[in-house]
Amino acid sequence: MPSSIFRSSLPLLAWAVLYYAAGYVSLLLDNPASRVAAVWFAAGVSVPAFLIMRRRLWPALFCLFLLASLLLGIQLGHDFGSSLVVSAISLLSDLATAWLVRRYQRPADELHGIALWVGATAVASAVSAVLGVAWLALTMDVPFADLIWVWWAANVTGVLFGTVVLLSLMRPGDAGSRPSPGQLALGLAAWMGLCASAWYLFEAGRLPGGTSLHFALACLPVGLAVVVTLACGNRAGALALLSLAIIVMHYSAGGSGPFFARGMRADESLLLAQCYLVAAALLQAFLRGLIRLAGRREGAAAVPGLMYRLDAATGRLWWDGTPQKALGLRSGALDTMQAALEQAHPDDRAALQAHWAASGQAMPSFAFRLAARDGGWVAILDEHATVIPDTAGAVVVGSWRRAAGRAWR
Repeated sequence: MPSSIFRSSLPLLAWAVLYYAAGYVSLLLDNPASRVAAVWFAAGVSVPAFLIMRRRLWPALFCLFLLASLLLGIQLGHDFGSSLVVSAISLLSDLATAWLVRRYQRPADELHGIALWVGATAVASAVSAVLGVAWLALTMDVPFADLIWVWWAANVTGVLFGTVVLLSLMRPGDAGSRPSPGQLALGLAAWMGLCASAWYLFEAGRLPGGTSLHFALACLPVGLAVVVTLACGNRAGALALLSLAIIVMHYSAGGSGPFFARGMRADESLLLAQCYLVAAALLQAFLRGLIRLAGRREGAAAVPGLMYRLDAATGRLWWDGTPQKALGLRSGALDTMQAALEQAHPDDRAALQAHWAASGQAMPSFAFRLAARDGGWVAILDEHATVIPDTAGAVVVGSWRRAAGRAWR
């Protein structure tokens, strides 16, 4: 029993350590006297952690992140009560972002998920910025109008960049395919070119070439990061983004590069550099979504559907095969509508029941999640469903097939 508790606690502790390290690096780059950091990569750790971990672990995860944030405040000599309030507001914003994404996402629709994630991040960060800066303005007499945008921008950029990198590393989506030697060579050459061009770009204050050339070069590292992703997969692309971020933030914090000009404050340069990194990360995310969408469309005809027949009056289900084996579902009978609803994800049960209760003859395609054989969730697409009138009551005939990708746990 103690060993099992330790194994279950280890991922939570690892997330907490990563959160602390990201917060420490953020404050090392920008240690503000105003208490509002222009860099906050810790938000890019907490949001993917909440997205990946099961909801029953969220309270423990929240408490560990809060302790890590308070420890950072103690190291900087901040007032404990103020640090507690500010840290709680920031973490509640991250928790709200993850909850919105998991609540309203559509299985097997990654582009919708990306748009939802960006919108939820912007809204939750705005609410936390208002509350957090208002608290600091009341207790520490800081300028509200100036700092609210710094809080919002730091949180948004931290979440967007960190989530893309961490989810690409931990859930690459291309684990089943290995790059060929030629692809590895191309990816390595692109990564080396990325590092070299980024170094030249952010040494702009000390190298010849002119401002126009340096701004034109800003597109080159981003394009090379895309090449790394296409050649070697999402994990390699995430490592390329991390390499770019290290170079960009190091030189921007030191007052060098195209995002630093005379008359600009250090935090303004850091915010511009983060926006540049977010643009690169979002390009990677949308590219991955488009590739998966194209792959699903090409492979839809090759993935056979499993036909079913549902008696709406009795709730009895008949299958043209074995759904557990064909779809990778958890063992257990699926001979009734109630049994299928019990194996559906809690957030999808009501929608699935309403889908089957449709009164029209032609029913739209419907995506939902079912319990998987390995303990997670399988994204299922119910398509070609039709309501057929019968003397004993309506009968629903349709087809289930496993959609590409996996839903959040």
